[in-house]
Amino acid sequence: MAGRAGRSVLAVSAALALSLALVSPASSRADRTLLARIDKVQARLPRAALVATMEVIQELQNAWLVRLPETTARELRDGGLSGEIFEPALNGDVLFLVSSSAPEDVAALRQVGAAWPLDAWSSLLVTDDELVRERIPAHLHLNRLLGPLGITPTFRLVGRTPAMVRDASAAGLPVWPPINEMVGEVSTQALADTIKKLEAFQTRYATLPSCAAAGSWLFDSFNALGLAVERDDFTFGGYGAFNVVATLPGRTSPDQIVVVGAHYDSASNDSTHLAPGADDNASGTAVVLELARVFSRRSFDFTIKFVAFSAEESGLYGSGHFAQEARAAGQKIIGVVNLDMVAYVDREPEDLDLVVNGPSDWLATAFAAAASAYAPLPTLRVMNGSWARSDHARFWEQGYSAVCGIEDWNPSNPNYHKTYDTFSTLNMDFETAVARASLATVAALAQPFATPPPPGTVKVDAQVLASMFIRAKTAHVSWTPAPGAAGYNVYRVMVLGVHGSHTRLNGTPVTGTTFVDRLMPLDAVRSYVVTSVDANGKEGNYSVEAVVR
Repeated sequence: MAGRAGRSVLAVSAALALSLALVSPASSRADRTLLARIDKVQARLPRAALVATMEVIQELQNAWLVRLPETTARELRDGGLSGEIFEPALNGDVLFLVSSSAPEDVAALRQVGAAWPLDAWSSLLVTDDELVRERIPAHLHLNRLLGPLGITPTFRLVGRTPAMVRDASAAGLPVWPPINEMVGEVSTQALADTIKKLEAFQTRYATLPSCAAAGSWLFDSFNALGLAVERDDFTFGGYGAFNVVATLPGRTSPDQIVVVGAHYDSASNDSTHLAPGADDNASGTAVVLELARVFSRRSFDFTIKFVAFSAEESGLYGSGHFAQEARAAGQKIIGVVNLDMVAYVDREPEDLDLVVNGPSDWLATAFAAAASAYAPLPTLRVMNGSWARSDHARFWEQGYSAVCGIEDWNPSNPNYHKTYDTFSTLNMDFETAVARASLATVAALAQPFATPPPPGTVKVDAQVLASMFIRAKTAHVSWTPAPGAAGYNVYRVMVLGVHGSHTRLNGTPVTGTTFVDRLMPLDAVRSYVVTSVDANGKEGNYSVEAVVR
């Protein structure tokens, strides 16, 4: 076919070194750039100057997908780096990360562009068409690569393992009465009504008026709750679409933001005519709207944004726009809870998979603790930075912590992207449990408002003591007085967002506004929070986390 489909596959696999097939003297030009996958584990570490030429467009679990000048390929080979070089990256190229590396799926992708498997979970598709959703198999998921990500790739030597993240135990986590009360208000009927309403639009394929109509209905639904609502407009492939963003302002620290979101568009094997999308993803959207209903009558320390994303099925366009705008504006997003396909049960008891990358692992711990204490709901942690199949991935790209809650990270629903993904196939007991666990997680992150309020500003400065016998760190914690506080408690942060899991350092409340944490191992702690205590001994919420400087 015309365009990318007619190009030959130029990539040459390299088990031990990168091929120079694309950089012969006759064809080498300094103005050309190549696409390459470069493994994170290397026999030799590349020079810093070489790494600086790599423009990261996607982080994978075990590799980096980068653009780099063609003229550096010789040094890559001579440096012994393992990976694979693909074809030149031309102006106008549209790049997608696709959710399969199976040979038959790669062959199908090559009917619409050039394609290569990247790892066990994904492939790269390079095409000249933004709107390929209807031209590829319905079971494949698209992530439009927007890059560059503005991060520097890191590498480690063979035999060196990365530091392991240790989880704080969630066993015996105390139930927080304000959250428990809200959990009890989650309505199975309200969740079902929302799913049925969204299904009734017949198809919510992002390029169609019926999707816009569904977005307008969500706008009106959030607005009816008394929340501030706005359309977040964007374009893709020549089409206009919009996210729906409802905001509940924080009372104590409104600049700190918790996002809970889900995509409301749908797709199927007949997207333009019928894509009911009950599980994918009216189920997740219903949870977001239900949280908004319960939370709208409460106050929290931090701001909560309820977001219904559009054009997820077309390439994560809506969440990409939202996350990029948030980063550009310097928004302080504490964490993102993304819900995608949360109502189908293939076996009992069903668990909720929590997909995170390394920096977001604490969010999986926070969610799992809340799910155990309030739902109850079994969970499975999936740490896989390559799993970029839903809107959480756009926040990873911008450096925010995000978790995706999904019934199965490798979808087991036989109705996935089919015209028969309908309400009748769903398990509303599971949907309700997910809603309760999600509510408890978001509420714990945003903290239901309590008095006395925490100190508004907490700072930490650290000093390192080094001698022949000891290397340790001393942290100096300071804060501004809080109204109504007779004293303060100081905590080391173990798992942010897991209320009650931090380590309290003082015996009796501190009456001043400073505290010294002495002689800790260098890697023992990275941050602190402070609470206020009134004259009757009542303790308020955690302050904003203060990172050790």
